[in-house]
Amino acid sequence: MKLDEMIVSIIEGVEKHMDGNYVDEVTFPDEIKELIHEAADKCRQTGLYINTKNDAPEKLKTGKASDLYMEMLVKMANAPTFLHAAGTPRLMLPLISDAIKREELELSYQIELRD
Repeated sequence: MKLDEMIVSIIEGVEKHMDGNYVDEVTFPDEIKELIHEAADKCRQTGLYINTKNDAPEKLKTGKASDLYMEMLVKMANAPTFLHAAGTPRLMLPLISDAIKREELELSYQIELRD
């Protein structure tokens, strides 16, 4: 699957929980998590990501996956050109992937502590 197709599948597959007319929360089904990780690996190989990966603000490097995903959508919607909109997931999906892994590790650590 091509990267752009993966991005569309991710956007379509993320579960959106509505509060009236607004998305209140998003969750990532397991198959979408895997697709995010796979797409993130491809994104990390792009020149755009390689040249700008160190420029991400700290809040994006340590944010929650759901917040980063929503930030990505807002940035795509408000992008001044198609090029900017297409580039946004290439920069954000690796951060979202890292956040998912970090959150899963924290959750498994919490479960381990309870047992």
